[in-house]
Amino acid sequence: MSLTSAQQAVAWQDITKQARKENAPADFKTAVGNTVPDALMTYPVPLTTSAKIPGLRRYQYAFLDNNTLLIINPRDRKITDVITH
Repeated sequence: MSLTSAQQAVAWQDITKQARKENAPADFKTAVGNTVPDALMTYPVPLTTSAKIPGLRRYQYAFLDNNTLLIINPRDRKITDVITH
């Protein structure tokens, strides 16, 4: 799933105000298509966000301590979008 810049802004605003920052492993590369390591906690996209962006309903996220928001496919733990601000 690739979000538009407007959708990324909505996701950022909704998710980051309630998300807990996670420490990513030092060798982890945050790029679309990469697999999120098992050590990194992921969470379901909040209902408030998926109500605004229905396509995100089945995805998860991780908010990294370097202010990077990852949208993740929970079936294969692959990153589908990387949002930074």
